[in-house]
Amino acid sequence: MLHEWLIHYLSKRQSEKADLLDIYFCYRLLLGRKADDQGWLDWTKRVSLGMTRAQLVNGFLESHEFRMRRTFRKKVRVETPDFVIYADPDDVSAGVLIINDKMYEPHVTNVIRSLLRNDSVYIDVGCNVGWFVLLAATIAKQGKVVGIEPNYHNLQLLYQSINENGFTNIVIMPYAVTDSTKILQMGGFAGYSFVRNDKVGDLEANYVQGHTLDYLLSDVEKIDIIKIDIEGHEPIALNGMKTVITRYRPTIVSEFHPKLIEEFSHIDPQSYLNDLQSLGYKLAVIETSSKIVECSSTAAVMEYWHNLNQTLGTGDLMHVDLLAVPINYL
Repeated sequence: MLHEWLIHYLSKRQSEKADLLDIYFCYRLLLGRKADDQGWLDWTKRVSLGMTRAQLVNGFLESHEFRMRRTFRKKVRVETPDFVIYADPDDVSAGVLIINDKMYEPHVTNVIRSLLRNDSVYIDVGCNVGWFVLLAATIAKQGKVVGIEPNYHNLQLLYQSINENGFTNIVIMPYAVTDSTKILQMGGFAGYSFVRNDKVGDLEANYVQGHTLDYLLSDVEKIDIIKIDIEGHEPIALNGMKTVITRYRPTIVSEFHPKLIEEFSHIDPQSYLNDLQSLGYKLAVIETSSKIVECSSTAAVMEYWHNLNQTLGTGDLMHVDLLAVPINYL
């Protein structure tokens, strides 16, 4: 088989020195194109002088062309029944779904839509390119929508969407929500980003300003709904939003991804559920059918997550979406 031969061939290439095949794949994988004649000649000369594979890759990563590919992301204008949204076709976590389906997370969309009122104050922590922010703006016309997002490229898409729709009830805060005011290291790709808590320097990382939600929302008069989806950083962020949660008792919609919580926050996932419950909230799971399944305990939520992954055969890769409602409201 061809792929078996290729694996065998590549396994024999143990030298640190770069070769012509390395140049070919750098063009293909990093620049997304075939080599031009002059570029091929330049790189082959450097390789002939003893350039290592690491030096070759770094050369491509530091090239003007590669930097421009990262700076100017693609965008597609998507018309939905409610609003126009700009999305990135290279963003497989959200953009592709929005472009193809003109919809994003329909089960969560249905729940958020059912919770919003004309005068609602809606807070979206980790709002990405703004699907739920734009949705909320169409409903809470006499209310207020706050989107919080640290990813520069997501923000550019979101700003263009807000501008085209002419929404005036949206406020965007270009920060990461965490447990104190500090600089955070972000990792990720395309529209997907996450907070690095290991404090290891990374040349490919971006750095952003972090604040607590208590700080960012210190002057709001009310909060009806908080949605939070920040790739496993939710338990840490929760420590910085307990004042506003206690004061305003909002309904909370939260992604719950135990694997990411363990990997990025280094926290026991069930402790996040315990913290939510200790704040006076009942927990439920939002199924993909939009059905709300109440959970009698945090252990029941964990059991639901385990059973879901077992049924789908996904190990620990799937998340669940939580609905946390103040006691006596569910």
